[in-house]
Amino acid sequence: MLDAEVHRRIVYGDEDALAEVYTSYSRMVFTVALRVIRDPGAAEDVTQDVFAYLWDRPLSFDPGRGTCAGGWACWRTGGRLTESGPSSGTATSRTSRGWPPPS
Repeated sequence: MLDAEVHRRIVYGDEDALAEVYTSYSRMVFTVALRVIRDPGAAEDVTQDVFAYLWDRPLSFDPGRGTCAGGWACWRTGGRLTESGPSSGTATSRTSRGWPPPS
């Protein structure tokens, strides 16, 4: 769950908080992306982009509307899959992290 405290930490740039969310939900995001695009490399790119989006736009998740980060991650994955290409410019200097592939 992405509770208000973890969300607040992400808003203030706490990379460990983002890592907690990534560890909890990256496998689910990767699986959804892989089922749709059937390309493991592209699914990894989508996974990275979803969490880069949260890092760059932490206010896109509103903990006042619910605490289920999994629901937010699935919603963002669907949105990401409808965009053109797996890396359509969501990464910024704040997202250049070299995160590991989902495990």
